[in-house]
Amino acid sequence: RRLAQKMRDGLKLIGLKLLAKDEKSASNTVTVFKVPPETEENEWVKKLAEYDMVIGRGTGEMLGHVLRVGHMGWVDDEYIDDVLASILVSYRELSWQTSRCCH
Repeated sequence: RRLAQKMRDGLKLIGLKLLAKDEKSASNTVTVFKVPPETEENEWVKKLAEYDMVIGRGTGEMLGHVLRVGHMGWVDDEYIDDVLASILVSYRELSWQTSRCCH
């Protein structure tokens, strides 16, 4: 539970919105966060792969709108920190490219 909470708190600090409406409905094994409108989900997944991070895409009607991060099994603080750092850096890179290309 502690590591799941650390993931959720970290994503919120980055400025990302969680899919779970409240802490009671949040999973302890996977965290789902919304892809900001200015960010292309598929490009973000590709960018994360450059950092050796595999993050799940949404499925069904959530495809293109959310990303999923698993945190079950052999997961520790260092793993959560690495995932959050990769999400932050890749999000900033994609946001910078988007704002730079279109103005």
